[in-house]
Amino acid sequence: MTLTLDHGPFSPRPPHATNYSVDGPAHKLVMTPFPRRVRAEVDGEVVLDSERGMLLHETAILPRLYVPLDDVRGELLEPSDTSTHCPFKGDASYWSVRVGARVVRDVFWGYESPNPEAAWLPGSWRPTSSGWTAGSTRTRRSAATCATPTTASTRGARGATSSCARAGG
Repeated sequence: MTLTLDHGPFSPRPPHATNYSVDGPAHKLVMTPFPRRVRAEVDGEVVLDSERGMLLHETAILPRLYVPLDDVRGELLEPSDTSTHCPFKGDASYWSVRVGARVVRDVFWGYESPNPEAAWLPGSWRPTSSGWTAGSTRTRRSAATCATPTTASTRGARGATSSCARAGG
């Protein structure tokens, strides 16, 4: 069960047999800490390295990872013309990553001026799922669990990969 799908507490059809109630709007947004390190690369260049990720749980949508802008190498980013609109969060802007001559389009999105209901979103960016392969490391006792880094594509640009590094301590 997830919080936001099927019959989770924040789903469109929450369970009826419970000892609690969840008040609020029909479409709920809940941000929770992500307990693993996330690191992403393009052509061997680290673009994202974060141990401060947050999962956004949103009604009827699987949780999505957001990372602090401070954990993304801003000098590798270029604003994109792409934008999307969410009626619950607002207008999202997109950024591409440039490493040398390679540009991986629309690899991050973020809400610079979100709706009041999501006022806590500025400064958090979402790595798009189409540009990366999942990867993370545990932050305890040097244990690592990672997806195998693979080449991914975003709008035909090859070479965007995600990888993990073993976290110490």
